[in-house]
Amino acid sequence: SDLIWHSSQTAKRQFNFIGYNNPAVDKLIDQSRTTFDQKARQAALFKIQEILNDEQPYLFLYTPYSLVAIHKRIKGVEPAPAGIGYNFVDWYIPAEQRIPTDYALEQ
Repeated sequence: SDLIWHSSQTAKRQFNFIGYNNPAVDKLIDQSRTTFDQKARQAALFKIQEILNDEQPYLFLYTPYSLVAIHKRIKGVEPAPAGIGYNFVDWYIPAEQRIPTDYALEQ
């Protein structure tokens, strides 16, 4: 959420491309980034959600449904609310489970 809603993220090639600016939201985002207290973090994030709901700075018109299947050999996949693809650079197949390329070409 901080990449989209924080006012510090309005420069070129950043994700707050609508120019949303609310100092209260910035403060709550900063608080949620710096606390280890899960209840305090949750309270800050819920308050951000309330403010965004009231202000409606952005209207999400479409959220795609998707069904993702990944072979059980692939390791390092970490499901998250944003989906599974966010950490794809960390995915791997253990060496002992890899199919040799010469075998794949023969088939």
